[in-house]
Amino acid sequence: MIDPSHVILFGTLTRNTCEGAFAQVDAGTTRPFVGVPCALEPQHASLRPDGGFVYLHPTTSRVLHAVPDALGFHSNGWLYPTNVEGNDIDLTPACTGNPTRFLLRPNGAVVAQCSNGTWMEGAATLTHLGMENIIALGRDGTAMVNRSGNVFLISNTGTQTPVATPFVPASKLTRANAAGFLSVATMPTCSLYQIANDGTVTKVGDYSTVSGIGSIAPACNGRIDATGTLFFGVTTIGGTGVVQRPLGAGPFTWVALPNMSSTVWDFGPRYNFILTDGNHLVTSP
Repeated sequence: MIDPSHVILFGTLTRNTCEGAFAQVDAGTTRPFVGVPCALEPQHASLRPDGGFVYLHPTTSRVLHAVPDALGFHSNGWLYPTNVEGNDIDLTPACTGNPTRFLLRPNGAVVAQCSNGTWMEGAATLTHLGMENIIALGRDGTAMVNRSGNVFLISNTGTQTPVATPFVPASKLTRANAAGFLSVATMPTCSLYQIANDGTVTKVGDYSTVSGIGSIAPACNGRIDATGTLFFGVTTIGGTGVVQRPLGAGPFTWVALPNMSSTVWDFGPRYNFILTDGNHLVTSP
């Protein structure tokens, strides 16, 4: 089971081979999920509350819910499934043309922007959102949008509330919570903010600048988990890994070690999971 409160790693089962897979950051203790296109962009993927994986297909541009695929067997071990997206479910059949992007509501519903610029949820056009540049969707239906650097909250009834944020939130560094949204400011410091549904903005804290894993750039990128802990990729001589950067005191720590060899699971067939890019991370909305 993929825990939607976690940050998810996306990679492959065999280096330099198109065998898409993903797993939780506690790699090595959770069986990876296989059967997704290896070429998909993780910034165009999200987790549903039940752990389901939703992604924008890299060639067809359809928004699909990944259906688990079973590994096969041959004389030398496991065999990766073929036509992995063939059984995946199209979540935006009513979109005019192919969707250009999508977001998930925290309840798992897909909101997609169609090629004509309108936003749709199922067969319904979300007229109150027009052609807005949506950053994130909240638990109460509120949409956070970016209008040329100005941030607004739009309720599901169309009420608009300006938000005086000291930064423009990025979708990948924003998550919905009970109070509204958690979002990371990358400048001038790497900091976490709470953006409430009434437009109030409160600084939660600064991310630690202490590294307990050697000298690395304290990058302010990646993804945050449900508690606001920041995860980001680091490439070293030893390979690609993922670092956890806490709020306040405490050093950075590795959560996926940089290693050119593979992490190995033993669940029936013996197979590997290889993180090819430390910033190939996926979260829930």
